Amino acid sequence: MAKEERLIESKVGPGLCKLNVRVAWDRLFGKPSTSELVACRFLKLMEEHGIKPLQLLRLLPAEFGLTAADLQDEDSILGMLDDRVLTWLANTFSVKREWLEGEGEQIHRQPRDYKRLGPWLVEIGEKGILDNSLQLFLLHQKGQIPTNERGRRQPLILVLAHPFPEFDAHTVRRFVVSGEGWDYGYLPSRLHLKALARLFFLHMSQSTCLVPVKFQTLEAVQDGLLTPSFLPWGSGNCELFEARSLSSSESRLSMEEEELPAVLDFIRNQNLEEAFREAQRLNAETNGER
Repeated sequence: MAKEERLIESKVGPGLCKLNVRVAWDRLFGKPSTSELVACRFLKLMEEHGIKPLQLLRLLPAEFGLTAADLQDEDSILGMLDDRVLTWLANTFSVKREWLEGEGEQIHRQPRDYKRLGPWLVEIGEKGILDNSLQLFLLHQKGQIPTNERGRRQPLILVLAHPFPEFDAHTVRRFVVSGEGWDYGYLPSRLHLKALARLFFLHMSQSTCLVPVKFQTLEAVQDGLLTPSFLPWGSGNCELFEARSLSSSESRLSMEEEELPAVLDFIRNQNLEEAFREAQRLNAETNGER
């Protein structure tokens, strides 16, 4: 069965997205209709973030003027998904608007300039998620703990997870996935990640958790085909990545300290301390703080 079909047949709630004669005909002789696909992708998005469709009203801007009647069935959902709502969904959940519109299979979009940490931090600040509720994860292949050994490809995926304050604790999060190009076996990539972990830890006391996953899962998240809703709440017993960017005087768990001077030079040369402070200012502005 094609991936597109699996998405459509996802369990998204009773009475919604059920096959009818027209859809069955399309399945046999063509592809599902765009309108059905748009509605089902919206429901898929809600399902993967643990949100019941009616609960979305807690998040949607009041000026949209939407009510429960706009979310009661597939037809009303299609009427609700206009340009402003699709744009809001794409920005809020960091997904591709094209995917919401029924194009392609890649769900998550990459943040702009993710290898230029200054602009990347600014984008995160603009989202308003730079607070103590933010969680940082680095996904790696199970059985292959990242080391600073050169010459061996070691792909990593950076994920930021932030809970929606409109819901009870430990229930609903949104994710920012940066999965392309991070290779811990490549020094410049390693310095980027170490600098980022150091900044978050020293400025916000936020740890970065290393999470082992199966190769298929790593690949699916990296390709933007899977929402990482399986990630734990909190660091638990995971290995703390920031230890690789701290000195022995800053952390008793310090590792790979021989690369710390290069990390500090990278932070200084890229003006990342200033960029982080700017991101925090934008975060406060986004959240209406002074």
